Amino acid sequence: MGEVLEISCVIKNKDCIINLYEYMKHIPDNENLSEKIEIMDNWQYENIVELDLFDIGVIKEYAENKIILIREEISDGSKGLDIEAISKHCYHVEIWYNQRNEYYDEIKKNLLELICKNRIEDICLIAVGNETLFKFDEDFLEMDKKSHDIDAWIISENFFRCKNITTYHEYDIQKRKIDKSVIYILSLRKRNSI
Repeated sequence: MGEVLEISCVIKNKDCIINLYEYMKHIPDNENLSEKIEIMDNWQYENIVELDLFDIGVIKEYAENKIILIREEISDGSKGLDIEAISKHCYHVEIWYNQRNEYYDEIKKNLLELICKNRIEDICLIAVGNETLFKFDEDFLEMDKKSHDIDAWIISENFFRCKNITTYHEYDIQKRKIDKSVIYILSLRKRNSI
């Protein structure tokens, strides 16, 4: 297996989980062999309950106070979606992907297309990289210090409470590419003009 591609999303609206789940299901279009859904109390895997199938109503209900792990075996690897509440009305949804034939650039491009087609205000920020350590903090500079192996930060302009970040590139939606170690501020005004 190659390195695991990890896409950490911070969302404010649980309804966005279904979009990220559908995205995970189709990266890349591959034969899905099996899906396993587990709900647990904490990262010590206490009180694990397994679901028979994906039900967005059940997922949204448990997202408030449980950790949800969705793992899918594919013909030449595995992929998944992990959901955990950060605080009330704020959720960390991590899409991960591990395949022998890596399509990482294509996956990143498709993610940006998904963001542009959907309501960007529901996705506060995205951190993309291989084998990452993502530590959420409302102060971006602190979050950047605590997190490791992030290739790109993709951030909605309404994420920032403090406006002390002066070095960034506004993402050009038409280019549809991610440059390594770059912060992109996604402007709602720009998105609405598409």
